Amino acid sequence: MKKFTLATAFILAVACGGAAPDKVVSEFITAWNFGEGSNVVNLMSTKALADMNGTINMLKLAPEEASSQLASRGIMFTPVEVEFLTPGEFMGGMLRNVNPSYALPDFSNAEIGETAIAEDGNTAVVNITVDGETREIRLVSEGGTWKIDEIPE
Repeated sequence: MKKFTLATAFILAVACGGAAPDKVVSEFITAWNFGEGSNVVNLMSTKALADMNGTINMLKLAPEEASSQLASRGIMFTPVEVEFLTPGEFMGGMLRNVNPSYALPDFSNAEIGETAIAEDGNTAVVNITVDGETREIRLVSEGGTWKIDEIPE
């Protein structure tokens, strides 16, 4: 992947009509840190949402068992809630997880670093630093809007 300057990324983002990748990552991290599942999901790519929907659909096949398994991991949904679970509710439940051994990554002290946009302008990587460790958040352009395609663990 060839890297462009941040100025090029901004020009490309403006030309595409959406926020620059680093701004999308900033919004994503803010929503993540505040446990706003629906806002997190709104920033996710079609592929990432399809993956999540696949998981949700599997849970819906056996709501009683899924409710129990999720509860053992600190994610609290009743069997009825599992039957009607949406991606935003599922993400919100995961973000409110009360079991530290199954917690999602903590981005509360994340610092956004370098942005690299692919030469074709369709994908980008934004580096974030969390507790001194650099991680990559991958984005994809969908309809001129940057979407989170992969969440680092």
